[in-house]
Amino acid sequence: MFCHEAERTVANDGTVSIRGVHYEIPSFLIGTKVKLRWNPHADLPSVFVHKDGNRYGPAPRTDSYSNARSRRIMAQDDPAQVAFRAGSDALGTPGDF
Repeated sequence: MFCHEAERTVANDGTVSIRGVHYEIPSFLIGTKVKLRWNPHADLPSVFVHKDGNRYGPAPRTDSYSNARSRRIMAQDDPAQVAFRAGSDALGTPGDF
């Protein structure tokens, strides 16, 4: 099977976008770069997620309602997590956490 491949960074809401369609990615991959593979000739393509030789997929299309209300576990070295644990905002100034 011929597949297309693209590299994307997983957004803070745990999604990636391909051609305007958002797909849900496991939350522990937030902030990391992943490879996405899909068959461009399929009517409803399945998108498979790959990271460091591991396959996490297929990735379902995003349900916007559920996605807005889900808890996420960010990667420990994610800059947003580091700033949050340090009690500062993205600019490095003390925050009101």
